[in-house]
Amino acid sequence: MSATSATTTSVTTTSAATASTPLASARASSDPHTPAVGPTGAEVPPSATETLREARARYFRENHFGEDGGYDDAWVDFKLGPIPMPFPNTPGRVRAVRYHDLHHVLTGYATDTGGELEISAWEVGAGCGRFATA
Repeated sequence: MSATSATTTSVTTTSAATASTPLASARASSDPHTPAVGPTGAEVPPSATETLREARARYFRENHFGEDGGYDDAWVDFKLGPIPMPFPNTPGRVRAVRYHDLHHVLTGYATDTGGELEISAWEVGAGCGRFATA
């Protein structure tokens, strides 16, 4: 199993509806500030025990995107290496970037130039459909 699919599985299998699984049971029965323990007794990383909403909030914090991810900002400052390239944060871009951000969370691709190229290739390969930009 690749790291990407492991991340996807971890994030998508942590809902309250799966409380019968060993991972969810460990989380449900423990203090939220205490690391969860998986079925083998090993500590489970936070990304494996958080909901998608929690994972997205962590992604926003870790990347300094603000509490709402910058969706309400009038301008976006994209950096190509050290060169800032500001552009308007249009309603169409906001619609697309909401999915784009979730793709970062699910795949684990970084937000640096290399990571953005990787996520762009992943989105094109997955069929980004009606979204031209994120």
